[in-house]
Amino acid sequence: MVKPVEVEDHNDQWVPCRALHPSASDKPRLLPAMHINRSCPLECCLAVYRKPAKGRKHITRHGTVARSKLSRQCAAREREPWLIVASPGLSHMSARQLVTLYGRRMQIESSFRDLKSHHYGHGFEDSLTRKRRRLDLLLLVNALASFAQWLAGLGCEATGIDQWLYPAKRRRKLYSTLRVGREALARSWPMEPVWKWLQRLRELPEHVLDKMVAPA
Repeated sequence: MVKPVEVEDHNDQWVPCRALHPSASDKPRLLPAMHINRSCPLECCLAVYRKPAKGRKHITRHGTVARSKLSRQCAAREREPWLIVASPGLSHMSARQLVTLYGRRMQIESSFRDLKSHHYGHGFEDSLTRKRRRLDLLLLVNALASFAQWLAGLGCEATGIDQWLYPAKRRRKLYSTLRVGREALARSWPMEPVWKWLQRLRELPEHVLDKMVAPA
């Protein structure tokens, strides 16, 4: 439930978040300062944005569009516009900046998958430990391994070795830098010496630096 900050706190002034969906368009838009959560109101910034449809279809093995309950639920979720809640401390940012930052969330979710998954990543789920000290050590090892993968991935992208993963030359990047680095290390690809990786840290590519700051 949400309501504008300047509106008095009466029950009939609160509306469901879905009531804001019609105000969304393919151009990110900031709404006036809002209160969210009627039982314990919190002031926040709200941005609404409706992603353009990508025309994707969930196809079954028979070549028809899936009509299962789960498939329809996922399709309905993807059609819903984004309603992004941000701290008032981010009020200086534009709606497009908030949308861009939120769009990067998949990088964080993918890193959690890489940490936990036995099939896709570092197999943290196989440890089965509940000891805090051991968990701390495993997380430290994962952080160091991820850093090494990132450095290796940067080196592969700089020298063009990352193209070995692609079935054909493409302009669109198919794999993350971490994934490229992990595959390169796992497959023992011939790469630059480590000292060049460390040297590259002093002169990071522009597209890497852009991801470390809020979008313009």
